Amino acid sequence: GSLSQEVARPSRLPDIQIPPLHLQRQSGRKMSNLEEAAIGLFCKATEALRTPHTVEEDFACITACKMLQMEEGLRLLCPTTPPPPGPTTPPLPPPPGPTPSPATSPTPEPQPGR
Repeated sequence: GSLSQEVARPSRLPDIQIPPLHLQRQSGRKMSNLEEAAIGLFCKATEALRTPHTVEEDFACITACKMLQMEEGLRLLCPTTPPPPGPTTPPLPPPPGPTPSPATSPTPEPQPGR
C-alpha cells in the first residue's frame, strides 16, 4: 500500500460502520423525565463531537478551564479576599436573646501547689 493509505488507516482492523443511534420508546411506554433528559444530552454530545473545532477554539477552552482552576485555588488559599462583584446574600440577623458581652480573657485561677 502507498503511504497515503497507511495514514488514512493506521490500524489493521477492518472498517466498522456504526449505524446512527435511534432511541425509541419501548412498547408505547412513556419515558421518564430522566430518560428524556439523558437522550437529549446524548444528542447534544454527539452533535458537539461531530462539529469540527479549530486549534484556536481548543486552546481558548483549555485556557479558560485553567483560569477557572487557578481562581478556585486562589479562593482556597486566600479565603479573606473579597468576593467577586455580583449578587450576594444579605448577612443574617443576630440570633434572638441577650446580647453577648465583649470577649474578655478569663482571670487565671491560682493553681494549688505552685
